[in-house]
Amino acid sequence: MIWTKDYNTLATEISISKERRAETIKRAFEYAKSRFTRILNIDDFIVINVEGYDCIAYVIDEFNPIEIHPEIYPFDEFNVYSAQELQMKYQFRTEFDF
Repeated sequence: MIWTKDYNTLATEISISKERRAETIKRAFEYAKSRFTRILNIDDFIVINVEGYDCIAYVIDEFNPIEIHPEIYPFDEFNVYSAQELQMKYQFRTEFDF
């Protein structure tokens, strides 16, 4: 899956979402939080878009470049899906902006 490094905080995503989507995001957050043994809160997670899917991701290092845990948690307006793994692939760019 490809992630472009764009993200929203989880709190922002909940606040801008309609009621049904906000409830699904909260369920996805609870699922994501339960996958870790340490105590985490809403500020430890972000919402990213990976190949058209919204996913909750745990932030390991918040300094640029932001680093996230490889396990992500996809959801849509109605469902929370099983955890997926994000793999970062580096590649050459064909165009350069100098």
